[in-house]
Amino acid sequence: MREQRREYVGAADADFVWSSESPVPASVLWQYFVDADKRLRWQTNQLAVENRPNERGRFGVGATSHCAHGGFDLVRRYVDWRPFRYYTCKAERVKASLSAPPPWTETQEFVPLEGGGTAVHIRIRFHNRGRLSLLWTRLVMAPLIRRLFRRFQANLQRLGEEEELLAQFAPQPSPDAGHSEP
Repeated sequence: MREQRREYVGAADADFVWSSESPVPASVLWQYFVDADKRLRWQTNQLAVENRPNERGRFGVGATSHCAHGGFDLVRRYVDWRPFRYYTCKAERVKASLSAPPPWTETQEFVPLEGGGTAVHIRIRFHNRGRLSLLWTRLVMAPLIRRLFRRFQANLQRLGEEEELLAQFAPQPSPDAGHSEP
């Protein structure tokens, strides 16, 4: 049943698309997107992030993330959750603000690359589909979001390089680990 209930913004449905690559595996990169403390390390436009679990006490479908951006606050509600592959959330402003984007649905997809690393595809579909709203979104919001995501990509790249460096110094299991002699 869960496999049949998907909320997914594909490229053809998106008003905004951003893709980037990172040298770290999807499972590591995923944490930088969902863990509040790690998000603050690369999403530098946020002052605070507070994650709230769903009714079962877990982070997944039904969980929320409250993001304070200074001039506006957003609440993201997770509506589809496929760990290390993708998640989809619906974002809404907490209070009206001219600097806040309109409500949207967003899919963030993590695709493993040959030879290691991960491609991240972020696709946003704005809820207000009126002509004037879409025009404003494409002419005003999209360039702002694109500039912001370029900065995010540079931050993620730096963090990915740190993760790669840390992995080099992680304890490695010995070749004989788990084998006992007869």
